[in-house]
Amino acid sequence: MNYKLLILAIFFCHSLYAQDNTEKPKREYVAYTLFCNVVPDNCNIPLVGLVNVALGRHQSAQAGLVNTAIGNFTGAQFGLVNTNLKYTLGTQIGLVNTSLEKLDGLHLGLVNTALNSTLGAQVGLVNTSLEETTGLQLGLVNIAKKGISGFQIGLVNYADNISGGIPIGLVSIVKNGGYYAFEMSGSELYPINFAFKFGLPQFYTYTKLSHNSTLRNVFAIGMGAGSLIPMGKNFYFNPEIEMLNSLSFENFERDIHTYSLVAGFRYSLTNWLSVSVAPALDLVNNSEVIGSYIVDWYRPFYSLKKMEVNDNWYFLLGARAGVSVNF
Repeated sequence: MNYKLLILAIFFCHSLYAQDNTEKPKREYVAYTLFCNVVPDNCNIPLVGLVNVALGRHQSAQAGLVNTAIGNFTGAQFGLVNTNLKYTLGTQIGLVNTSLEKLDGLHLGLVNTALNSTLGAQVGLVNTSLEETTGLQLGLVNIAKKGISGFQIGLVNYADNISGGIPIGLVSIVKNGGYYAFEMSGSELYPINFAFKFGLPQFYTYTKLSHNSTLRNVFAIGMGAGSLIPMGKNFYFNPEIEMLNSLSFENFERDIHTYSLVAGFRYSLTNWLSVSVAPALDLVNNSEVIGSYIVDWYRPFYSLKKMEVNDNWYFLLGARAGVSVNF
């Protein structure tokens, strides 16, 4: 870097600021060192150091451990902690990124927070936008407190409302307009099933607990995802995919893994009560090898058709029926 040019740039910024305050001239503190950089309002030179502070507007780049702009910021910040107190137009990349007013750009880090509206994307472990959000939240935990127009993709998603997109995750909660249902059903695999479904009608996920008293491992737990596609006033096509694992308390090698495709049809009797029927295709692992013997630990409750793949896997064609309570 040409240090003479840098010194001239700092002096030029300081001179411009002094000219803007001709009525009440005052000295503005300027520091530019390897450790701490402090510049006044509208001094738009890159700040590279351990701590970078722009005391007003800043249109440039900041790279360091801690980066801060008191006024509006336009550009890119790279550091462990990036904080802007007003409007941010650009990119914040770091462990913790915070924009106290509007964010128009990208948050990339472990913890991203925009306290006012967000237009763009938040990508990190925990993403939070407390006001209106437009764009994408991608992380383990995504929170759009006042709603989002876009997508949430993560382990846990929460939004007051959502439009123009869907939440995709293990647990997705939409306060207004969300889909929540408790379902009791019987299937070709287990005669007793309880599932809790949550998300949006367009895309929801669910957890499941199943029981078959005739099996060595009588209980199974699982998870799945589905969609309610309207086909009439009260009639829906209800496809689902599901993964189910039996619970073994003696030997975990005896766990049974089942993967299912379900082509369901659902009819709403009332606003809160619906019934469903569905053909299902299952891929089942039901045995383990002990020495030279194949031991069968799993038999379905019933089946319409069984098609063996090998000694450990087979396809099963079955049917399911259930009753759901929506709330």
